[in-house]
Amino acid sequence: MRAGVEALLDDQRIQKSKSGSKKRQYLTTHVRIEKLEVKNPDAAQYLMAIKWLGNTGSHGATSNLSRDDLLNAAEFFEAAVDLLYVKRATKIRRLASEINRRKGPKKRSKRRNDGDATF
Repeated sequence: MRAGVEALLDDQRIQKSKSGSKKRQYLTTHVRIEKLEVKNPDAAQYLMAIKWLGNTGSHGATSNLSRDDLLNAAEFFEAAVDLLYVKRATKIRRLASEINRRKGPKKRSKRRNDGDATF
């Protein structure tokens, strides 16, 4: 899961390193996620949760991680991918906004297709 977070950050072109006084300094996953936060705070929040769970799995006792923690990490990753690539939430928000602006559905043409549902 942690490698997936790194790959996602790479694909989002989040800076990996910066030039130091004498040599290149690699940025931590934490710092990279914070950089993503400027662009997409919700996705960054999900990735940060995965990072914390990953830290427990890598540096702590893996017995502290439950099956639910692992399933949550997978859901967080899916939600981040949705926000960054699929953008389902954005599409739904835009659709709701259009309906609210029109105060109803789009006007339909007089001609009716056989496949149209009637209410």
